[in-house]
Amino acid sequence: KEILEKQQLDAKLLDEKNRSDAEKLKERLTDITLEFKAKSGKDGKMFGSISLKQIEQELLDKYKINIDKRKFIDKGPLSSFGYSRLKIELYKGVIGTINVHIDMEGNK
Repeated sequence: KEILEKQQLDAKLLDEKNRSDAEKLKERLTDITLEFKAKSGKDGKMFGSISLKQIEQELLDKYKINIDKRKFIDKGPLSSFGYSRLKIELYKGVIGTINVHIDMEGNK
């Protein structure tokens, strides 16, 4: 019985730590805007798309934040220029948001 109680306490403490870490990461993500460049077709529409894998890699390379692409609530690649906000489930009930800006290649 004591072992079970200890395991339950350890699980509760781990859950609280993970939730706290997720809340801190959520705050950090609000200040980040990932920048991407993409080519445009003749009609001014974006040629290709920016995948969640590219977003995941950019977060890791620039900010040392490792978030699995499967945690993104907004599934699918981004295929239009401008700003987008993607929701990420960081932990049970903790939803973070990241800003992504896609500009045409050649624009400053």
